Order: sequence, then C-alpha cells, then structure tokens
Amino acid sequence: MHYSHKTGRVFRAIREHMGFSQDFMAESIGVCQSTYAHFESGKSAITIDRLVQVAEVLGIHPLHILDQILGAESTGDILPANYPPPLSTDTKEAYTVLIEEMRNEIGFLRQLALRSMADSNRTAVSHTP
Repeated sequence: MHYSHKTGRVFRAIREHMGFSQDFMAESIGVCQSTYAHFESGKSAITIDRLVQVAEVLGIHPLHILDQILGAESTGDILPANYPPPLSTDTKEAYTVLIEEMRNEIGFLRQLALRSMADSNRTAVSHTP
C-alpha cells in the first residue's frame, strides 16, 4: 500500500495548523519548496529520515505523525481535538532569527576550518625536504 498521499495530507494539516508555510518547512529540512510541495501532494515518497526532520520542525514526535497516517484511514480525522496550539508569530520570528544566526555561525566556522586546513597544508609543504 502506498502512504505518500496520506503522509502528505497529514503534513499539510499539521503544518497549516501550526501556521507554517511550505517555504519555511522546506528551508527547515533543507529542500526546495517544490520538493516539499511534492511531499504534501503525495507525488514524492518521503524517507524515514525526512519524516523525522519534518516532525522535529513541527515540534512533535515522529510516531504521532505515523499514528495520524494510519489512524486517518479509519476515522478521517487528521488532528485530534486536543492538538497543541500553533506557535505565536513572535515565537516563530524568534526561531527564524535563531536559525539564521546559527546558519551564519556555521558558515563562519566552515571558513575558519578551511583557512586552518590551508595554513596546515602550507606549513607542511614548507617543512618538506
């Protein structure tokens, strides 16, 4: 049985409930928006690794998503009545700022590591007889 369409319906329902855009989700899991849209439409199957990434961004346990995928078949309900409320706009903005700061720091550390490796290579070459 193919679960791509059910998975996509669950992703979309939870994403919309949380007030996240497809762009935000795509950027958060490291894919382009069209790829994420294919996950939601069921055009592309999703790996377990991606499912876990999506769950982390949504702030829920991956098993909850699987429960919703399997449970939606029998009940038709995707989100239970007691589902957690979406994040506030201020909280989302704060997360966006933190994510950008972390990306900048990662870029800086990569450049620093590359510079250090280049310096080590130059030193090794200058000491070669």
